[in-house]
Amino acid sequence: MRAAFLAFGAFVVVGCSDPAAPVYLTQHFGPEDLKPTLKRLDAGARTIVCELPGGSTVSTQALAREVERRGISVVVPAGATCQSGGAYLVLAAARTGNAEVSESGAVRLHPRYSAPPGWRPGRTDIDNTQFVKRRFEEWAPAWMAYGVSEVTLREVEKKDYGTFYQLKPEELMALGVKITP
Repeated sequence: MRAAFLAFGAFVVVGCSDPAAPVYLTQHFGPEDLKPTLKRLDAGARTIVCELPGGSTVSTQALAREVERRGISVVVPAGATCQSGGAYLVLAAARTGNAEVSESGAVRLHPRYSAPPGWRPGRTDIDNTQFVKRRFEEWAPAWMAYGVSEVTLREVEKKDYGTFYQLKPEELMALGVKITP
């Protein structure tokens, strides 16, 4: 039997005829993706499989709150990366004991930056040097709320725009994430 695929913006649902089928987040997660994702969770999906390159901070934090409130599982499979705003989902699931990251998967953080005027995803005439790193006090508390230590966040702060700090397995486990083979 072939699996059915249904795309909703940032994610693809495998086995879409089953309301409990996992939600696969695989692309940049924007405000337009929040409502259909929540509809899938309302319909009975209990797992988000995360291979998310990032997304809107506001949208991913809103989804993370729902992940935590509903006890949704978040899985980062072998070879996958869940970074930027996507990392909020993993950390939210960890707070309820429902986060799993494959030992070959990755959860990555970066400091927040202010975009230059007129920037939008896909725009190629603005280079990375035009992004301005925000003050630590502006972005670090959001990660600290999920238990990420200030020591780790000071390492994150050293990253330039477009680069990430990969949480180490021991850091993930300290946050309540289960590491799987």
